[in-house]
Amino acid sequence: MRKSVWLLCLGLSLTSLTGAAKVEHDLRYTKVQAYQAALRHLRVDAGYSVIEKDSDSGYLLFEYPLKDGQGTTNGSIEIVQRDDSVALIVRLPQLPQYHERMLAQGLLKKLRDDYGDPPRAKEVPRKKETPDKPEKSEEAKKKLPSPPIQKAP
Repeated sequence: MRKSVWLLCLGLSLTSLTGAAKVEHDLRYTKVQAYQAALRHLRVDAGYSVIEKDSDSGYLLFEYPLKDGQGTTNGSIEIVQRDDSVALIVRLPQLPQYHERMLAQGLLKKLRDDYGDPPRAKEVPRKKETPDKPEKSEEAKKKLPSPPIQKAP
């Protein structure tokens, strides 16, 4: 019994170390800028092989080298247009999350180096507050019929 509980705990701790998660950043750059910077970063700066790409859909699939030349694992970068921002999503499912964070940080640095600081966020105009509707005017109150008076028995 103790051995199975220990193995379960060990398995859970190992799954938390691997990349079942993803790293996501909201960007204030355009989708085109983010996609182009990601592609240049993967191919030129890092020297990774890009397996598949689609600029319209905003994704890149690439081979990420493992330590000590033990081969590669597949990774993906997605650039997703949101209402008021662009999301950068990095996934390396076979590796601990710190690999995703390091790759995302490199991409953010590439964006700043290539395009400068991101534009400031647009301020959302505040809605004018409407004063509370006043209760019915005195004249309107006078025109309403009075409720009937009930006599006590």
